[in-house]
Order: sequence, then structure tokens, then C-alpha cells
Amino acid sequence: AELTVNYAIAQNTSVSWSNRYSIEESDVPEFLNRQTYRTSLALRHAFTARISVGLQVAYQHDEYDGNAVMSGFAEDSFDIAVTARYAINRNFALDVGYTHTEVISDSSFFREYSRNRIYAGATFTF
Repeated sequence: AELTVNYAIAQNTSVSWSNRYSIEESDVPEFLNRQTYRTSLALRHAFTARISVGLQVAYQHDEYDGNAVMSGFAEDSFDIAVTARYAINRNFALDVGYTHTEVISDSSFFREYSRNRIYAGATFTF
């Protein structure tokens, strides 16, 4: 099940709230599947027709069901991202961004981590 709500706060500012619940294939080989709930809130603002920025916070909760050999476990992920875009023309744009991720897990698989990602790229739309 998935639900997304988009709202234009002002002429150049929008907010989007997304929620999703699903049963997915596990990314841990010892478990067949996991139940996942994701939610995110994104804010986007265009300063000019060419320059826009975004802020997104996201949360994900995973429940890995136990089996005959191993007990189940839960995992929580938190993300915060900041992005900026400069549109050179209607087909080409430059993007930069930063994302911080925290994963907290009660498993014995040493799955907890914290990471920072910085990226830059170009988008060509045709």
C-alpha cells in the first residue's frame, strides 16, 4: 500500500509526504522476507526559474521475520538530504546534494552504520 500527498504551499514552494507499507524480499540471505514501512517528507523551493533547493527527511522500519533457525530482528533507518539544482536550459541541469544516513539494528549481523554522501551530477532531459 502506498500513499503520497503533494501540496503547493506557495507559487514556488511545494511539500510532499509519502508513506508505504510492503512485504519485500529480504536483503539478508538467512531470511525470506521483511515487512517494511517507509515515510518521507520533502520540501522543494524554486528561488528562480533556474535555481531550486530541496530538503527531505525519511524514516524506514524493517521487521525481519524469524525462522526455525534464527530469531527475527528489527531495523530503523533515518535519512536527511539537502539538494540544489541549477537549470542551464529546459533540457540540461546541474545537481549537487548531501545525504546523511543512520541505520540502527537489533540484529547480530553488525548492520548498524552511519554514512555521509556528497554528490554532483548533471541531468539531461529529452
